[in-house]
Amino acid sequence: MEAGRLFEKTRSWSKLLFFIPFTIALFVFAVFFSPFLTKNYVEGEGIVTNVEKRTEYDADNTARTVYDTAFTYTIEGKDYDQTFSLNEQKAVGDKITFYYDPQDPQKTSNSMNNAWLWLVFLGLGTVSAFFTVYTAVKDRKRQKQTDALRAQKEEVERNATREGFGIPDASELKEYYFRFDGHAFKPGYLIEDAFRSPVFEGKMLKNNPFAAKEYEFINHRTGKSTVHKIGHTVTSSSGDSEFSTSSGFKFDGVNVWDYLHDQGILISSGMGGKLNMKYEITRNGHLLAYVEMTGRYVHEDEAEGKKINLPNRMFYRIRTDAEDLEPIFLALFAIAETDQLVYS
Repeated sequence: MEAGRLFEKTRSWSKLLFFIPFTIALFVFAVFFSPFLTKNYVEGEGIVTNVEKRTEYDADNTARTVYDTAFTYTIEGKDYDQTFSLNEQKAVGDKITFYYDPQDPQKTSNSMNNAWLWLVFLGLGTVSAFFTVYTAVKDRKRQKQTDALRAQKEEVERNATREGFGIPDASELKEYYFRFDGHAFKPGYLIEDAFRSPVFEGKMLKNNPFAAKEYEFINHRTGKSTVHKIGHTVTSSSGDSEFSTSSGFKFDGVNVWDYLHDQGILISSGMGGKLNMKYEITRNGHLLAYVEMTGRYVHEDEAEGKKINLPNRMFYRIRTDAEDLEPIFLALFAIAETDQLVYS
């Protein structure tokens, strides 16, 4: 199984491995507390036969007096004995009010207010079960969409190999660079052409450490700009698998990887030269861009002082023939802002 599919399946199973036991536990608690359900109980009256005084200690070691009160009662001609631990003292011969199950008079309670706990666990279990099924169905649907996109991409590549079209020759692709904009307090990113002219930019407008940040996406070719809200980066881990750790952030309220997936965008990763990560970004099975992590402008490789090439997760070389660079920008924005190396 390729790395991208392994990550996708690991992420899906990690959700189910959490929610299924959690749901079962809630229903187990509901069953456990069901004997204490008193909504169908009826009121009865008994006669106190014995009272024993004792001292109990709370969790904070506070002492309180408790009265173990034994009493008898008669239901449909049959006598029963029961004992309640009460906070108030009664005398032998006093009447005591209690509640009992008409189907089983031996089941008693001194109040009618303990049904809520059973209902809480039953309600939570039902909600958790619904969410578990919803998550499983949603992830399955997403996996089918991913498989369809991957199959479409592979078919395009096969056609290109057989018929010589579909995937542009590298010499036909334009060269761009994605990099950190260098701003310390309001950091953003931009795409420049090979001559360092900005063509697309994600400029931070508002840096809020406790809420979503605001970015202005600017297309310098068309002059069009839109404002987006970028939420906190969240990292989760499930097990020891190499691809069990994933990071993501909210893009306009939606997980960025889900947003890209819904746009038909897939990102495949591999290892390039000098340990640089390389990526292939496709949309609906068609190539958008070849990308490689780099530390310098390739066309300046031979210039003095440009001999060192250190991988930099905020600096990428892009080769593409796409005119719309926004999906490429967002894909690289997501990679640069998170620890996730693979999403396909």
